[in-house]
Amino acid sequence: MMKKLFFITLVLTLKVRAFSLSIETDPLFFVGSKNSQSIYDLNVDFKFDSLKSYRLGIFAWSGNMNSSLSDLLLPDSLATQITDLNWTGYGFEFHYMQNPDSSSGSLLYGIRLQNNSYKLKKSELELRYEHQVITPQIGYQYFLSNKTNGFYLLPWAGAQIPVSGDNQITDFNGLKTESKKVLPILTVHIGYEF
Repeated sequence: MMKKLFFITLVLTLKVRAFSLSIETDPLFFVGSKNSQSIYDLNVDFKFDSLKSYRLGIFAWSGNMNSSLSDLLLPDSLATQITDLNWTGYGFEFHYMQNPDSSSGSLLYGIRLQNNSYKLKKSELELRYEHQVITPQIGYQYFLSNKTNGFYLLPWAGAQIPVSGDNQITDFNGLKTESKKVLPILTVHIGYEF
């Protein structure tokens, strides 16, 4: 009870400080997971009243992916070898909002900087690799309440482009394989803006 009271007090205090706070998640990430154990996907974003057109955020996720998402994330030679893929990551995002005062929502353009970590298993064997990526994106924050706060949907499209990290991976058979270079993203986040 004290934790909930602290969180509510914190949110209300932050609201008085002249910015909006939103919390969102990607339901497709949960659909792409094998199970609901130890899975999370969370974005926390801020819009400052003095800079209404800009939205800044942090995000993190972790989950064991099902075969459909494993096929999308991994090179074919690795996807066919594994029994389990754990995908975790974190990052920062920056958005420019075209109509921040619109009660119906706003088109937004953005960029995400993130770290992707992959842990692959085949029986008792394990491989790990990671990428640091830039993800240009475009989306639309649509408020369900016809106000500039409350519940919203945020469909967006983008492409993860690696800028550093592991270019080649030694697979379970000892062969080197190229990691995927560009990962297209098409999803819809669900969120609430305070």
